[in-house]
Amino acid sequence: MRAGEPSDVAVQRRIVGPLAATAVQLAAAVDSLVRLAGVTRVERQQTRLAVEYDLERCTLSDVETAITATGAGLPSTPAALVVRALARLEDAVAAAGTDSVEGWDALVRAAHASVYRRRRHGRRDDRPQQWRRYLERGSR
Repeated sequence: MRAGEPSDVAVQRRIVGPLAATAVQLAAAVDSLVRLAGVTRVERQQTRLAVEYDLERCTLSDVETAITATGAGLPSTPAALVVRALARLEDAVAAAGTDSVEGWDALVRAAHASVYRRRRHGRRDDRPQQWRRYLERGSR
């Protein structure tokens, strides 16, 4: 891929919740996002923004910085903070997965296999053998 060409990895992210901003600040935020490299589409819906951007050229942190630089405030509720943190994680995983030969499916399979191996199956007792013998003698 050449520099400046759009990539196949585009993400649409909706900034959830009403932005704490005036109409002038929202218009400035939209203008700022349109000029930001990697942003392919910006849509304003009252006090919400829908932003589509190219992961190879732009991140959610860049989008947030462009919005807050205009004076508009992002939602700071715990739910909004968690959603944005998960969105950053999703972007990081997607960006890292674009260079991977194995791909996302192999990572998911490995994660599920790891969880399965750590899971307690049946009547498995994790205590050391000598503790089990001691406890069995004490219960007789």
